[in-house]
Amino acid sequence: MVTQSGSTIRNPLPTDGSAIGRPVLDAGGTPQVARGYFAADSFDRGGFDSLALNGNVEFVGRVDVNARGWLRVADGGVIRADSTVNLTAPYVGLGRPFVPPVLPENLQNQIPFTSVAPTHGPGRLIVTADHIDIGTLTMQNIGRAVLNARGGDIRGNGFVSIAGDLTLRAGQIYPTTLTEFGVFAYDYSANSSTQPGTIRIEASGSRRLPLTAGGTLSLYASNIEHYGTLRAPFGVINLGWDGTGTPPVDRVTGNALPAPITTQLTLGGGSVTSVSGVDPRTGKGILVPYGTSDGVTWTDPRGLDITGGGLPEKSVNLSARNLAMQAGATVDLRGGGNLFAQQWLIGNGGQVDILGSNAADWLANSEYRTGDLVTYQGETFSSRLNSQGITPAVGFFWTKVPQTY
Repeated sequence: MVTQSGSTIRNPLPTDGSAIGRPVLDAGGTPQVARGYFAADSFDRGGFDSLALNGNVEFVGRVDVNARGWLRVADGGVIRADSTVNLTAPYVGLGRPFVPPVLPENLQNQIPFTSVAPTHGPGRLIVTADHIDIGTLTMQNIGRAVLNARGGDIRGNGFVSIAGDLTLRAGQIYPTTLTEFGVFAYDYSANSSTQPGTIRIEASGSRRLPLTAGGTLSLYASNIEHYGTLRAPFGVINLGWDGTGTPPVDRVTGNALPAPITTQLTLGGGSVTSVSGVDPRTGKGILVPYGTSDGVTWTDPRGLDITGGGLPEKSVNLSARNLAMQAGATVDLRGGGNLFAQQWLIGNGGQVDILGSNAADWLANSEYRTGDLVTYQGETFSSRLNSQGITPAVGFFWTKVPQTY
């Protein structure tokens, strides 16, 4: 639970040994719920640059957090607020850590929970940064959210849901390679009537095409207003659902709420909806790493053999009961650009590929040899020495490395 100020222990315990075994009480003498309590002012006074508010996070009252470095919030996948929350930093990460590409039958295994519906309320979430990463996230008691990447990117991986209105403002918005970024704004009840959920995309600067391929970007709401830049190079963009055929799937909300039917989809003047691999700033196609090769076969980032076919297909799907495309709106399906595989060869660099192949989760009871790759708390580590039971961290036994595929 995060508040702006005040003591996080409202009823201090004695300072001697008699405090051992006694519960922590709130101001009224009731035992406090066993969870973390944090006052944002203590971060400001401490002179720290960066802050991680891990787990599921509840903001109580108005809260303003400003960081000189980075902010990471709610890696448990749930944010709740009852008032306005302002999060400001050069970099902000929201929601669950990004997950790697997997085969479609394994997608649900990456979701930490399901059948959790967002709820509408007086909470307001305002995020301001130069770059925003957003993973799987459900917003509770929040009726409006604004994610503002000032001239930068909003990069998504997972499913985001709100019952209310969501504004995404950035130079470009896109999914990571071969993953899905699905955003759902559900209808909600207010003033004894049903109000439409809204997603609004706004522009903020111009960006180079991201080095990502084959991702899927999907936006679903009763009202979608697109005035910015949406990109999924070599991938798929879905905007809206008109209520016919198979409904879109929100893997977090599940069947707890019906999928929103898009009444109005507007592609505003100056908006860009692009699955092209051509960078508009240079006019040239981009080259994107896409899997590995042993010199004979090509394996994509999910581990699927695509030597004989199976490269991603581009598409833009617009679906709504009313569709308006204003003058100056662009839907870009141009060809161009290339995907390429990486191959590691034994040479002067040694006998072991320190980036390795697909990594498994670190286990305390497993033995690891030099060059072994593991994942731990969303990061990838390479073993520098033979070890067992040594928790991955930058140091003598482990090196943090970028994922490779």
